[in-house]
Amino acid sequence: MVISEYAALLRLYGITEVQGDKFAGGFHADEWQRNGISFKACANSTAENYLHALPMLLSGRARLLDNSMLRGQLVGLERHVQAGGRETVTHAHVASAHDDLAASVCGALVAAGDRLAYDTSYAWVGGGNDPYGTDSWHALRLSAYLNSGGRIILW
Repeated sequence: MVISEYAALLRLYGITEVQGDKFAGGFHADEWQRNGISFKACANSTAENYLHALPMLLSGRARLLDNSMLRGQLVGLERHVQAGGRETVTHAHVASAHDDLAASVCGALVAAGDRLAYDTSYAWVGGGNDPYGTDSWHALRLSAYLNSGGRIILW
């Protein structure tokens, strides 16, 4: 149900592929495919995404929305150095600790890489050459979605 709702929203914006971590072994890849979206496993681990996102955030190349859940998950991350100098980052190993939102945001930042330049005009939403004049509707819909904290709003 959730994947079908997200797939419908993604198709509105011409998105045909999503990325995710390898943690669950792609158990939901078939569900994305059934809904017309291909699932691709991210090349980086979640810990690598955290480590790659950190310089983007510290340098000011990326800014995050003021979201208490995201803030709580990011500050709850723990960085450890393993044998051989390998670094890993994960949430605390207690039942109440979660990092799904932080993992998604950091993965998106890393995927965006050097293309981090936020276009506030929303011109990119409809591709800029919509013969039916629906670009403004898509921009309004995306703006409402982002302002709602990521909840799908059915109009």
